[in-house]
Amino acid sequence: MVRVKLEDVCERGTSNLKMSDVTDLSGNYPIYGAAGYIGNVDFYHQINPYVAIVKDGAGIGRAMLCPAQSSIIGTMQYLLPKKNILPRYLYYVVKYMHLEKYFTGATIPHIYFKDYKNETFNLEALERQKEIVTVLEKCEKVIEYRKRELNELDSLIKARFVEMFYEKGYPVLKWNDVFITTTGKLDSNASVEKGAYPFFYLFKRAIEN
Repeated sequence: MVRVKLEDVCERGTSNLKMSDVTDLSGNYPIYGAAGYIGNVDFYHQINPYVAIVKDGAGIGRAMLCPAQSSIIGTMQYLLPKKNILPRYLYYVVKYMHLEKYFTGATIPHIYFKDYKNETFNLEALERQKEIVTVLEKCEKVIEYRKRELNELDSLIKARFVEMFYEKGYPVLKWNDVFITTTGKLDSNASVEKGAYPFFYLFKRAIEN
């Protein structure tokens, strides 16, 4: 195991494709955007698997593993694995680096490879990488299963609530009868690093979701 920088294991790639360039196309090769799979087109830009990073707008820093013979649109960035790292291992590494912390810009946030390329992590030998990836994939499957369970339980609670209270003669109140609603007057520039008090704004919530 060695300690390396992100730039030691991958190369940056860019895309100039826009949504309007691919909306009406069809083909055998997938194309991806910030929200995931968009559709198929009749060309591809990357012949091998790679990691894609959302670099512009809401959700910046989010990573996804994309298959061979596919492409991304311009709001994303390619991280092309070198021979010393498996694509899926790179995906897990980047996913947990929380690259959104490198954002700049208040209206439309951006992140740049030059700012996060020096992030460091432990690089294992390729065989060990395979073992680690196998374990993490199993963990992700368990997490996904638990999330489905929680969603089903949430639906059950809502159904029980309706069953208990709907059309039972209880008074129906308006939102303003129960809550006092106000709006904030600050924007993201008001945030202070290591400040004493928590500050929440829409962009932060978009990242966390």
